[in-house]
Amino acid sequence: MKNFMKVFAMLAGFALGGISLAETAQATLILDFKFEDPNQIAGPNDTIEMWATFSNSSTSDQTFLSDGQPIGLSIYWGDLVQVGAGYEWNTPISTVESFLDLVLTPGESIRFLFGYLNPVSGPVAPGTYSSNGGDITVNGVLYGGWMENIFTVTVVDSSDVPAPGMLGLIALGLVMVGFGRRRA
Repeated sequence: MKNFMKVFAMLAGFALGGISLAETAQATLILDFKFEDPNQIAGPNDTIEMWATFSNSSTSDQTFLSDGQPIGLSIYWGDLVQVGAGYEWNTPISTVESFLDLVLTPGESIRFLFGYLNPVSGPVAPGTYSSNGGDITVNGVLYGGWMENIFTVTVVDSSDVPAPGMLGLIALGLVMVGFGRRRA
C-alpha cells in the first residue's frame, strides 16, 4: 500500500506539473493597428495620406511573422467615399509588399502608408467627412477593431487657409510695427 501511495503521489505530481507547464507554455501575441493622425484638415484639392502603425505589444511574448501572406486593408467609408464627397482611395503596392516578409518582435512596430484619398472629380465640397472605421487583416486575423479606427477629413475652403507666403508677410508686418514703436 505504501508503494501504491508513493506511485500515486508521483503520478499526481507529474500530472499537476504538466498542467502548470502547459499553462505557462501558451504564448500570447498582442498586435494592434491604429491610424497615426485620424483627424485631417485639408483643402478641396488636397490628396490626403493615411499613415498608420502596426505594432507587436511589448507585453507580447511571441514574434509576429507574416510568412509571405498578403495583407488586407479595409476601411468602412461612411461618407468619405460617396457621391458628393469626391474622394477615391488607393493603396500603394509598396505597402502590401512591405508586409509579405514582416517580422515584429515584442515592442516593435512598423509605420506604413495605409492609403491615399484623392479628389476624383474636381474640388471636394467643404465639410466634414468620416469613415465608420478601418482595420488590417494579416494571416486571416483581423487587427485594429474597426470601430476604434475612425478617419475624419475636414475640408476647408482654400480661401479660409492663408497661404504660407501670406503668413510670412503678416509676420514681417508685425515685426516692422514693433520696430516702429520702439523708435518712437
